[in-house]
Amino acid sequence: MRFFTLPSEHSGAICAVADREEALGYWVDKPLLSQPDEVVPMTVATWSGTLAQDADAFAPDVRNWSVAARSELHDKLDRLGAIAEQRGVMGRLLLRPHARHILSDWNSCARFMAQRETSGDTRTALLVDPASMLTKQMLTRSAEHLERTFEQVGQMLRGETGNASHIGGVVLCNLRKPAGGEVDPLGYDEGDRLVPCGLDDSGGVLDVGHLVKLARAHLVTGTPVVFTGGSGQGEGQASLLA
Repeated sequence: MRFFTLPSEHSGAICAVADREEALGYWVDKPLLSQPDEVVPMTVATWSGTLAQDADAFAPDVRNWSVAARSELHDKLDRLGAIAEQRGVMGRLLLRPHARHILSDWNSCARFMAQRETSGDTRTALLVDPASMLTKQMLTRSAEHLERTFEQVGQMLRGETGNASHIGGVVLCNLRKPAGGEVDPLGYDEGDRLVPCGLDDSGGVLDVGHLVKLARAHLVTGTPVVFTGGSGQGEGQASLLA
């Protein structure tokens, strides 16, 4: 595996932990649907996006589960692809899923990427984030959910179910609960979101040992693994997988 870290600020380079290779790309901490129709000659990673009109890009919105939402994301990618082809720009676009966004779980990611492949899109890939696809309601069975996601990611990386090139990297992080707030007994994910944090963060609610075990078992050699926390925070997390 190859190790990188997301920037500690809102946007910036996804730098290699050991500085022995170039950055994986440039992280833009703004959902794709909120960004202008512009392309750059480098790999860009960003959240898939949301239809929520709230100033909070992670406000829950049931419309994100709709066919219309996925169609809007497809249309956005089609426009960006046309611009990239016109300008001869070869940079990739990595979409990071989130439980409250249009790409919210592995099934939606896999189906969406199959549709992109059918449309001839070779530029778009996933920056898979298994932890960020969890909601507060899912934490009680997080081990089971994570096992299923990592297994399916591994199958795609090995070319058993889909195209391995659909995965441009895997975010390996823990989660912190927001201060206060109760889980909705009806199962609707509302209120403040779970916050990604470093594997070794003392406030993390996921089993670090289990996350490491899943990564070792299912991520193939050469998989770009992306940690959170910014430059200087990757070495300790990478050592957990040594």
